[in-house]
Amino acid sequence: MIAHRNLYLIVTTVIAATMTIVVSSSFRTNRFPIKVSSDTIYPMIKGNFVKRLTVGKGCDQFNGFYRRLGITIANYYTIKDSLTIDLNKDGIKDELLILSPTSLDDTKSDCTFKIDKEPHRLLVEVINIKGTSKVREVYPNVVSNIGGVLSHYDGIFKTMKGFKIVHEAGERYSWHYTTEFEFLKGETVLTKIQKTCSFNGKHKTVEYKYPYKAIKSINIPDTLNKQCNCDTYWSKLDK
Repeated sequence: MIAHRNLYLIVTTVIAATMTIVVSSSFRTNRFPIKVSSDTIYPMIKGNFVKRLTVGKGCDQFNGFYRRLGITIANYYTIKDSLTIDLNKDGIKDELLILSPTSLDDTKSDCTFKIDKEPHRLLVEVINIKGTSKVREVYPNVVSNIGGVLSHYDGIFKTMKGFKIVHEAGERYSWHYTTEFEFLKGETVLTKIQKTCSFNGKHKTVEYKYPYKAIKSINIPDTLNKQCNCDTYWSKLDK
């Protein structure tokens, strides 16, 4: 579990061997979700959102920004997935975006991404207010941070009361992990986790339900990195 602390703004400059980072706001893993009211998604480097990157040779293409769905997104990110949904139940279509750092995707680039030791995929809530798109929340703790074709991410889908994010991995020993979210009182909350651990066609499914669990209190990438804690079930299925 991760304790929630108040977000505070800091402005500083960090100079490294191959880059300059101007930090716009603290966003460490014990201080999320971040409350934002802008229409811009900046790169998140070493736990901080940064306004500007000056990187070494081969990485210049990841400077700058592009516009999509009414917001501005750093070139550092690609849109891995999206879902049109009503986030605040006002009858107007909003968007959920899964943003992936370029360093986690297959790219034809000479950039070594030395600046990016702990890249995070982001779940971004884009809300439509009187025809203007705004970023409502950004979550770095609900989507796999594993790169390449083995990312484990399998999609974001609508449910009756909200949406779900699905991850899966493995062949002989495999797992399927689904997190379901709802919108309650202007906040997105976790309401159910379902995991299935499988071995050679045999399966064990476990379900956890929550009346109200704040997203700030979970860490899905950490669970995925531990194979969804399926080792115990695999041992039983292997007998």
